[in-house]
Amino acid sequence: MTFDSIFFFIFFTTILFVYHSISNWNGRKAVLLSGSYFFYGIWNPPYVLLLLFSTVFSWYIGNKLIQSENLLKRKVLLFSGLVGTLGVLAFYKYSAFLLDNLISVLSSIDIIYKPPELDILLPIGISFYTFQALSYVIDCYRKDQKELVTLANFALYVSFFPQLVAGPIVRTCEFLPQCQSKKVVTVSHLGWGLFLLVLGLFMKVVIADAFLAPVVDKVYSEYLNINAVDAWLATFAYSGQIYFDFAGYSTCAIGVAMCFGFGLPDNFRYPYAALGFSDFWQRWHISLSRWIRDYLYFSFGGNKQGKKKEFRNLMMTMLIAGLWHGASWLFVLWGALHGFFLIIEHWLKTNFKDHFGLSKLSTTILILSTFLIITLTWIPFRSPDIFVALNMFATLFGNGKTALTNNLECIEVLVITSLVLIWQVYMKFRYLENVIKPLNWFMRSLLITVMSVSILLVEGGESRAYIYFQF
Repeated sequence: MTFDSIFFFIFFTTILFVYHSISNWNGRKAVLLSGSYFFYGIWNPPYVLLLLFSTVFSWYIGNKLIQSENLLKRKVLLFSGLVGTLGVLAFYKYSAFLLDNLISVLSSIDIIYKPPELDILLPIGISFYTFQALSYVIDCYRKDQKELVTLANFALYVSFFPQLVAGPIVRTCEFLPQCQSKKVVTVSHLGWGLFLLVLGLFMKVVIADAFLAPVVDKVYSEYLNINAVDAWLATFAYSGQIYFDFAGYSTCAIGVAMCFGFGLPDNFRYPYAALGFSDFWQRWHISLSRWIRDYLYFSFGGNKQGKKKEFRNLMMTMLIAGLWHGASWLFVLWGALHGFFLIIEHWLKTNFKDHFGLSKLSTTILILSTFLIITLTWIPFRSPDIFVALNMFATLFGNGKTALTNNLECIEVLVITSLVLIWQVYMKFRYLENVIKPLNWFMRSLLITVMSVSILLVEGGESRAYIYFQF
């Protein structure tokens, strides 16, 4: 059940009506909790048990940590919590990857090993809800979470359907306090939430799926028969596709949650206007970057142990971030590239911070350079294997083949890329609400109508799952 399906429209309107028909706060939360489990169960009913296990297990461990003052017992509880939650994630997401690599290693030393074929279906959203459940355990261990939480509130925190399968990754301090008292949803809240839902669907269905995805799919499926123009178009198109796909989902999630009176954190703040990789990761998938910063980078030592260890910690953090996205060495490579550029950036800031003047021209050059490098790093992220990635990189710099893409596709990609950059630079230090709300009722109505009609016009095309559903 995706946000752009008729089934979600029926589900959403039904649960919204029932939710607002009930005055009792516990009853409202029960509606959201049962609705969230129904929403998740539609994908694959047996995997609801995994969600339930992760919820109950991490809640039990977390509450035991809050109640215990014995240091040894707390360490045992933390270890158990890490093994229990990450063990399930590792089995479903990485077991086949590890087995394939073991077979390759054994084969290199002339040992033939043929294990029984694993037929494991990756539970949708497991990386997201595992990280949410795990953050509660770690917060309880660190004593950042000091109050016991009821199982009902914690279950709603882990399974809240708007962000269950693809984030944002919400922290306990952001969501659990919202469960304490009845939400007051005004007409303004409901209107703005529905606007964000339409905007997110427009980003996903129209821009990502209808305009950009066909170019990307065409080039990557025929990667041996493309020229430099095709390679560059697909590279820029995928940069736009993954942004509008994932930011579109996050925008929908925030809007849907707002209709129930809940606030979710921003997950994207115009990342393609970033000035360097550090700035990019403060704007792209913000909930994940904060998670890996607070629970991995700082746990490794952060920047408190000298420059060499800081660079090591940066690289280790980004390698794990890459692996979080999927069981593939290409995701590890993607993480390594980001780690490398982060290290270079930190080194330059440390050694030459007094030698850079940020004029408007130099700022523009740095923004464009950052965008170009980030766009190139998406190639291994998108490629199904290393051969495709290498061919894409090689083809960027030319060959004599006839272009696979046509002039219209070229214009679409270039226009969308240019408009995205201009819009994101303009909005870099602004909030969307402050830009939209001053518009008069006619302009706002026109904007919503144009987006809604565009969604309906292209909805009959090829349906594509959200990219981050696979993570």
